Amino acid sequence: LIPPQLRKGSKPPAAFASLSVGDVSYKTKTCSPSTEPMWDEGFSFLIKRPHVESLELQVKEEGGQALGALSLPLPQLLASEGLVLDCWFPLAGGGPRSQILLRAQLGVSA
Repeated sequence: LIPPQLRKGSKPPAAFASLSVGDVSYKTKTCSPSTEPMWDEGFSFLIKRPHVESLELQVKEEGGQALGALSLPLPQLLASEGLVLDCWFPLAGGGPRSQILLRAQLGVSA
């Protein structure tokens, strides 16, 4: 959810999200202008040090201005039931009502 104070005038922004772990980054598609953009996309990262790495997520508008950010320490995922977190997270720098619904899951491969 993008709070009113971050919108230019009364027009909601066209937003995208960028996600990174270490030096690997992905970018979602840019959504049509909305106060509730939705990305139904999945990304996979090879996690080498889950006890110390973090998932960094930034929501930005099409011009590149940051709308909010989330840093999810992977040890939090390691401590979660089933190695899954599926919940609303507040976005730093986005205002008191800015949040993102995110499903993060650690998988083990041999």
